Amino acid sequence: MEFSEAIRLLPGAYAAAIVLAGEGLHHARIGQRLGIDESTVGTLLEIGWAKLSALEAHATDGEEIR
Repeated sequence: MEFSEAIRLLPGAYAAAIVLAGEGLHHARIGQRLGIDESTVGTLLEIGWAKLSALEAHATDGEEIR
């Protein structure tokens, strides 16, 4: 599964955080953009990347990973 396809299957906050990090935003700015505390961004990204890796490794039938 390609990155662009997998990112669309992620729940919104995870996908948004990964995209923003990919654009070079730091945790503080990502937190501001998503309306969350900066201290939670690292965990959000860590979980998001794990979910994305699982999607890329195992193609699904379009099901959203929670």
